[in-house]
Amino acid sequence: MPHALTTAANVIRRQIDQWIDRRFDRKYGTDTVGIIEAHALGGLGPGAEDAHPFVATPERIFLQALRQAVPDPEHFTFIDYGSGKGRTLLLASSSRFRQIIGVEFSPMLHRIAEGNIHTYRNARQRCLDVSSVHCDAADFELPDADLVLYFWTPFHGRTLDAVLEQIAAALARRARRLVIILYSETQDFVDRFMSLPVALTCRELTLTHVPRERRHIRMFVLTHG
Repeated sequence: MPHALTTAANVIRRQIDQWIDRRFDRKYGTDTVGIIEAHALGGLGPGAEDAHPFVATPERIFLQALRQAVPDPEHFTFIDYGSGKGRTLLLASSSRFRQIIGVEFSPMLHRIAEGNIHTYRNARQRCLDVSSVHCDAADFELPDADLVLYFWTPFHGRTLDAVLEQIAAALARRARRLVIILYSETQDFVDRFMSLPVALTCRELTLTHVPRERRHIRMFVLTHG
């Protein structure tokens, strides 16, 4: 397909994605969708060089991935790296996690996420300990708990290197259960996590009833312990 047609197809697909996802915001009075290029996120420091554009995780895909990857959420703390406007934090709060934390380097997205956490009301919420932390992911110290770590390809480069080092250090400090859920368009991103110095099991998650325009999305879960 010529480049111009490929670009147009991607733009149309993103527009359809946003139209579908805005139903969540209309229902709950939140602001969780949109596409913001990396240079417009407003973050400072090394993390700004490694950031990917902000694109919210599709609701249906996230919920399917979470159900398959974490059948016993009450034992875990959930952390979303590059949590953006906080949509996954709100969706995850319908599960019985001990705590839910978003890590976001962009001050603009962090402020929006805090507003969404304050606004969101859902009778199905099971975890009310939900927060957004404004910091570079490379500087975020993992809590002393069993962990579910979520990555919607938020960054690369030195930031990813530093986060992998933080995960390895956390596992070295204390034996714990670890679940990593990630989306990637390339196998390289998955392989980076599989290079952690612990035994990890990897499987691709099964996504059903996914709209045609989102069937390119592949989700993986890596587990330890």
